[in-house]
Amino acid sequence: MSLTATFREPIPVPANLVNLIGESNGLDAVIEQIIRNKNQTDEDVQNNLCVLGRYKKIKVKFTEPQQIVTGHRWKQVTEHVFNGFFRGKVCLCYLLKSGGKTGYRFPSLHLVESYEPVISALKEFASLAEFKKKFDTRFITETEIEKLWNSKSSQHGGKYNKDDFHRIGRRGLEVMQEFLRFFKGVNDGGGPGYIKREEDGYSIRNKRYLSYHHLGRDISISHQTNLSYVYYSSEYSGCSNGRYGLVANEREFLWLEDD
Repeated sequence: MSLTATFREPIPVPANLVNLIGESNGLDAVIEQIIRNKNQTDEDVQNNLCVLGRYKKIKVKFTEPQQIVTGHRWKQVTEHVFNGFFRGKVCLCYLLKSGGKTGYRFPSLHLVESYEPVISALKEFASLAEFKKKFDTRFITETEIEKLWNSKSSQHGGKYNKDDFHRIGRRGLEVMQEFLRFFKGVNDGGGPGYIKREEDGYSIRNKRYLSYHHLGRDISISHQTNLSYVYYSSEYSGCSNGRYGLVANEREFLWLEDD
């Protein structure tokens, strides 16, 4: 008797993971680990569902209808948003509520077509005045803020919204405190703590943190006296790729681009 193995395409890595980078250091590390592992085995997918589910609800699409418990009843679905996952003694299980301790057995991964974290809808600013409240004018002039308001994001093509403002992580906050030791404001014109670039005609203040770890980030906060804003970058350790933006206030930056 011969056995014929059923071939199944690997479950793809969620395409929207990059849109979550910058929300938290823990989530960043999880995302990088998933993206770097191109060959996703079933074991990898189970682990991805568990760790991503700690941060976000996960939408799963099935290749055929499945019986899922929602609330206190069973429901047949081909797509469902799960509150989280955990590993049982012999199988992967899904939580009935976020932060819960109990759940039900998850269907076979062979029936999963795709999965992705659920990202909340974009949050628009009601007015320029509301947009301005996100900024500390030590780091950017009102003229530059108005230019941003009248421009569009190069990442999503729409007006900048509340989701474009990302929290500065723990290491970034340490860099910020060092940066603020001599920084007085974008209109201050330099002074102590700045390096004069005679050939360029401006002075620059730059503070950095280098992680020296493949899962870490190299953080940089800098100001040139010929510019009306403060620049922020968070790059993968040891290379010139990452996330870039403008400092909005002591704890947030406005996301401009990834590369």
